Amino acid sequence: MAKQVKLKAEPRTNVGRSAVRKLRARGLIPAVIYGGNNTRPSVARFVTSIFTPSLWIK
Repeated sequence: MAKQVKLKAEPRTNVGRSAVRKLRARGLIPAVIYGGNNTRPSVARFVTSIFTPSLWIK
């Protein structure tokens, strides 16, 4: 059975290569979340690293 993990994220409005570079320069981790409904929200930041026995995000 899959584990459920909560991730903190903030929405972002700017997309594209230059916007992503600016986010990374500020120490944020840009991402796109898939699943659930048909929309693909872009997020500006995840928690910088998460480790559990079944999950590693960095």
